[in-house]
Amino acid sequence: MRRKRDAHSNVGNMSNAEKGVHIEKTIATLIEMMKRLDAVLKKEGDALRAMDRKSFLDLQLEKVTVAKNYEQEAQKLIALRANIGKVDDELKKELKVAHVRFSDNAEENFKVLLRHRDGAHRLNSRLVKSARETLVKKEEKYDSSGKMYQGRRNKTISSGLMDTV
Repeated sequence: MRRKRDAHSNVGNMSNAEKGVHIEKTIATLIEMMKRLDAVLKKEGDALRAMDRKSFLDLQLEKVTVAKNYEQEAQKLIALRANIGKVDDELKKELKVAHVRFSDNAEENFKVLLRHRDGAHRLNSRLVKSARETLVKKEEKYDSSGKMYQGRRNKTISSGLMDTV
């Protein structure tokens, strides 16, 4: 939290010329962060499609780190938004293109994650259903105490006399 406050407070002390240079540097860095995050999201999607759990999990720390850096740069840009009109049109265009590409890739990554989540839910449902069907076929039942009940097989049968079978 301290870093965010420092970024905002430093902006107030800058001259307009410094702010113009600073905002262009911030935008360039933000574009670079979007490209890096795009690359991580593509790798993550590829790992999911390939069912490569290890690669997917290995990418999570990198994704979090890049996302935090992206957030910090976005906060800087928000602090400098009053000077965004002074930014070169080509740089603005590049930022828009990078943002659209990033948004599209993030949406595609999200769809892949949802497909895998739904697939895992379907697999889990099939396993539970199969386990239930197996139990029904074996006719295994449980009594009120949670112990397996197998009908009369385990019960002592009495003929009414003193002996038991």
